[in-house]
Amino acid sequence: MVESLLSPSIVTGIRRRIGIQGAPLLSAVFVFVVYILRSARSLTVLGDSAIFVSAAAQAGVPQPSGYPLYTLLGRLAASIPLGSIPARVNALSAVCHAGAVGFMAATIQVVTGSPVAALCGALFIGCSRAFLLGSLYAEAFPLNDLLTAALMYFACGFGPNTEGRRFSGFRACAVCMGLGASHHQMLTLSLPGALVLVAGSQGDTIGKRLLALARGALRWPLWVLFLGIPVFSYGLQFALARRDPAQNWGDLGSLGEVFRLVTRADYGGLFSPHLGAPQTDAISELAAYSKNLWGSVGWLGCGLFAIGAYRLFRERRTQAFGFGMTALIAGPVFSVLNRLDVSNAAGLANAERFITMSLVALAPFAGAGVAQLEALGSRFLNEPVARACAGALAVLPLWFARDVNLRKHLRGADFSADLLLGVEDRSLVLTTGDAANSALVYRCGVELRCGRSITFSPGQLHFDWRVRQLKRRNPDLVLAAPAG
Repeated sequence: MVESLLSPSIVTGIRRRIGIQGAPLLSAVFVFVVYILRSARSLTVLGDSAIFVSAAAQAGVPQPSGYPLYTLLGRLAASIPLGSIPARVNALSAVCHAGAVGFMAATIQVVTGSPVAALCGALFIGCSRAFLLGSLYAEAFPLNDLLTAALMYFACGFGPNTEGRRFSGFRACAVCMGLGASHHQMLTLSLPGALVLVAGSQGDTIGKRLLALARGALRWPLWVLFLGIPVFSYGLQFALARRDPAQNWGDLGSLGEVFRLVTRADYGGLFSPHLGAPQTDAISELAAYSKNLWGSVGWLGCGLFAIGAYRLFRERRTQAFGFGMTALIAGPVFSVLNRLDVSNAAGLANAERFITMSLVALAPFAGAGVAQLEALGSRFLNEPVARACAGALAVLPLWFARDVNLRKHLRGADFSADLLLGVEDRSLVLTTGDAANSALVYRCGVELRCGRSITFSPGQLHFDWRVRQLKRRNPDLVLAAPAG
């Protein structure tokens, strides 16, 4: 009936549009429903979650390098009158990871040309254990994964048809990099691979590819986008921080302090390992990354990656090299350079948060693996059965991650309340450890349940800005001068 009212060209266009956008949209909606049903409804102390919730609630400054983009988005999420403030900010991670899955599906479809492979490959990564867990509480990594997935799509999704189309692709990549610079420097780990992907879509010869890259990089609007977005984001964060929110790392009061924040001076600099202090050797870091990757996707995922890598390197060598380079740099190389303490179970669980960016880069290999299995299955089974098997394969990780559910997780809120249990008003409460510090920042600064008690960590008193901040907020507090 509908087709009789529309011309054949319009019907063909609608079908083509659904074929192009259907897999990304369907995959994003599906995983969002999965994530939001399992998302934490209260405060958690997983990673730096409580710090990010506190900063989002008051548009503050969480920690170096500032995360202004995430904080502003978190502030918008916190203003939605549904559920508690932590639940709203936790849901932002679900939105970001759902968007990342959608971009992964779009990238896989560009590479393989198969909507089934796009849907199943993206769902497989989106349902993997590490990706699922990272979607359930407030953290910085889901937004970084979204920007990484978008950058990969725009880098390989535009071709050499027209100069205008090429420039629009460069412009989209510049926007992604500008947004990444407004969030965290981790997105630069995907830049080498993105350049390879862009070069792979610019012509047949190396000379043409390099010439297209050079012409695109020299356009001034790209630099305006790339530099203007972070300048605006950090400028807005600087202006909002002048209100002195409860979570205000660096006590921003001058442009010099903003520079210290962006360059992570309190953590040892941009190129310093985690907190400026190497913890373990490279072999242990590689073993921890491999163990977390295996625990997230299992033998099935590793098999899909291997099959897909074989297919892509045979059919689309340049793009396969770009995806592989991104996965290698964002995964094993970053793990070795970051030097997290993975000598115990808690450290290994903490390091699991860092592997999702490499999973985004591995998604095209998973999709290509599904496409290869789909082609093999079509030889022995009819097409609907082969696609049903591929769909079951895509959501199989949910079975292995069935215990990953923070919906009824109340430990963070209980921990925050217990820290001041039995503490009289006008007390001095000294804390240690990231979990206790961040939980009290939320309870005292956002919920305002500390009364007139003073809470802080003596471990931060070596920062001049922290001493200045404490004295300004608590005029009656007397801090002894440090020895020497």
